[in-house]
Formats: sequence, structure tokens, C-alpha cells
Amino acid sequence: MMQKQLIWTVLTISLSSLGAPVLRDVQPPVARQELVAVPLDAHVFAYAATDLRDLRVKDQGAADVPFVIQQQRRGKLHVTETFATGSVGNLVVRDDNSVLFQVAPPRKPRRPKPPVAMVFDTRLRDFEKRVIVEIGSDGGGWTKLASSVPLYDYTRFMDVRCLRVPLAEHARVASYRVTVLDVSDEMKAPLVKTTKGSGGGEPDRLTVSESLRRRDFRMDGIRFVYQAKAVHDEEPVVRKQAVEIEGIEHEDGKTIVTVRTGGLPVTGIEVAVEEGIFSRRVTIEREREKMLGASARAGRYEVVGQGTLKSLVFRKLSRRDLQINLHREVRASTLRLVIDDGDSPPLHISGVEATTPVYRVVFIAEPGSACRVSYGEPSLAAPKYDTLALRELMRVQRQAIRELELAPPSPEMGPPTVALRDALPRWLNSRGFLVAAGVLVVLGLGFAVAKAVRGIEIETGDKS
Repeated sequence: MMQKQLIWTVLTISLSSLGAPVLRDVQPPVARQELVAVPLDAHVFAYAATDLRDLRVKDQGAADVPFVIQQQRRGKLHVTETFATGSVGNLVVRDDNSVLFQVAPPRKPRRPKPPVAMVFDTRLRDFEKRVIVEIGSDGGGWTKLASSVPLYDYTRFMDVRCLRVPLAEHARVASYRVTVLDVSDEMKAPLVKTTKGSGGGEPDRLTVSESLRRRDFRMDGIRFVYQAKAVHDEEPVVRKQAVEIEGIEHEDGKTIVTVRTGGLPVTGIEVAVEEGIFSRRVTIEREREKMLGASARAGRYEVVGQGTLKSLVFRKLSRRDLQINLHREVRASTLRLVIDDGDSPPLHISGVEATTPVYRVVFIAEPGSACRVSYGEPSLAAPKYDTLALRELMRVQRQAIRELELAPPSPEMGPPTVALRDALPRWLNSRGFLVAAGVLVVLGLGFAVAKAVRGIEIETGDKS
């Protein structure tokens, strides 16, 4: 009897804890009526329902304040590049194996801003040069816009080539002074001469002769690069957040990295890798939601993103692309990165960052009223507010929105180790199930009380 009562008590406490909300103050309070926005942090996403249906804004009297959940956006910068061929003159070959010349940009069409870079066109392969670009200063000297910038072509090793020299910001000038260092080089000829000799009582001799070939750096032309910048449509504001690596496993030529994302809205994953030269195919997976009637053939995991991790750090070259974008925004407790190593040694993963869009609640704050944000009640349905006027105000007063912040959560409420929405099947996290479970708990308690009362009556009858 006591065991049954204990089970019912534990079940009652567990079910009641599912509806316990988290309350956090919005700070600082406003001195006048203002349109405010409060960004949502990792704690909110760890405790709130996946679709944020349980999110509420409360005023000082615990009444609901109408709000809008907005994905923060900003104007997207578009850069358009155009090219113009310059005219070269006053070429001088120096004794230190360099060449000096002047190059002037075309006068027409007149462009509003000076060039941002130069492109040295050449058909030469397998080389490495350095370039200095200068302009005349008011004092009669020279100001460097590019200092020993490398030009290179590594076709012999890989398909990598760079002929662009960025220029520092400067005013419009009539011409530029360019110095190309190490303009001539020596390299081994592709063919070797082999001579074999024998006789005279001596052992056979094999002589291999190599010849050196001198090459000059021939430039077919120099183009100036001009940029036009404009802000067009908007793009989401994102932030990068370090996530915990739960474990790394190696099996069947694959590296499986499990990271804890804690319910964050993830749109991309960036990996920190120690190795310098590699290219590996990566698949990002999440565990499928547990639903009644789900087919077992679908597998335990579903693919939510895929791409290739690429790194090329060679001599002065450094190119790394370690970001994998997801097919869609994903909220889950954990994600898996499956790296296809093949027969190559596994990569050394030193850290993982998640790319997350910034969400915020926008509402009208009244002066002297302490507002709070409430979340963590998955049984609640999404609110239905009249937000038409609020959305119009957000559009008109976009630049006047004041950003506030949530007070830190209480220390005893750290992020849950496993989010409720992922630990239980979806039907267990529904309002209907919680109501039915509550009814069963009440019936069970009623049955236990009735049985206890009946036992007392029987004992009283026996004594009489």
C-alpha cells in the first residue's frame, strides 16, 4: 500500500513540475512608453517549447502583454566589381632582380572611387613573386599601398593560383609605381640527361645530368579592380556560440562527433581542426522525434545538413572553409557530425561552434512597470494577440526600437541535461496527454483514499 502511494506521489510531483514556468525580469525598466526588443538567450531555448508557444510577457500585475517574436534582420551589403585595363610605362630592370614601372588607370569612364586592387594577368605557371605598389605623397616621397604582397601559381602541386594584389584605401591618383621582386628565377628543366659508361675494368657508371632554366616573369597586362557597394534586401542577424563536444568516436573510416546544442536554433556548424591540408565530406544528423506509428525503417537519425570541410595551408597560402550550413533551422538537444575519413587518418577536432539566428520578443513597455518573460510550460497553447498595430509600429519605428535584456536565470536552474521535447515522444509532451495524466492521477488518489477509508471502516466494525 505504501509503495503504491509513493509511486502516485512521485508521478504527481513529476507531472506538476512539467508546468512550472521560468520567470525572468526584463531590465532595465523604461522611464517612458517605448517599443522594446528583448533577445532570447540559450536558457530560453533550453527550457521553452520547440515552437516557443509557451513564451509569455507579463506586466507588473501578471497580466499578459501582447508581443511579437521577431527574427532580427539587417541590411545585406552587395558588392559589384568591375575591371579596367591600365597603361604601363617607364619600365626599368634593376640589378637586384626586380623590375620597376608605372601604371595608370584609364581616364574614361570616370569612376567615383579609386581602385581597391590590381590583377596581374600572366600565362606563366609554377611561380611565386612579390609585389610592391606605391603612390606619390605630398612631401615628394612614396606611400605604400601594398607591401610585398605574394603572387603565386602552384599548378605543379595543386590547382591554386592568385594574381590579385589588394590596395590600401587611398585618394584618386593619376598613376601608380609598381615593383615586382624576384622577377627572374631559375628552375630545373623537366628533362634530365642519363649517361651510362662501362669497360676498362671499372664497374658500370650511371651519370644523371640536370640543367637549370632561367625564366622571366612576363605580364600580359594589369587590370584595376573597382567596387560599388549597395545595401539591398535584409539578411538574418546570426551569432556564433561554442557548443560542448559530448564524444568523438571512430568507426568504419568515419569520425562521429556528438555535440550538445541544448535546443538552440542552429543553422550552421563550424569546426576547429588542427590539421592544415585536408578535404572531408561531412553529414550533420539529428535524432528523429519519437512519434506513435513511426516507421523503424526510417532509421534513428535524419540528415539535416551536409557539405565539405576544406583547408589549404601551404607556405604563404591560407584558405580554410570549415562551416557546414544546415538545410533548415534545427532545434535539438544534440547533433551528430559524421566525417568521412576514408583511409585517411582522423582529423583532430578541437572545438565546435553553432551558428544561430537571433530571435527577440518585441512589445510596448510602459513606464514604471516591471515586465517579466515567462517560459517552460510546454502544455500551453500559442497565444492569439491582436498584433496588427504592433507590427505596423515595428515597421514605422524600426530604428527607434530599444533593445533590453533578460536578467540572468537563477543559479539553481541550469540548462536541462536533456530537453523535455527530445527526451519524450511528441505525444507525451502534448496538452491532451498531460490532461489525461492529471485525470488519472486524481482518480488514482481518489481510489487510494477510498480504499484507505474503507479499511478504517472495516477496522472500526471489527472493534465494535
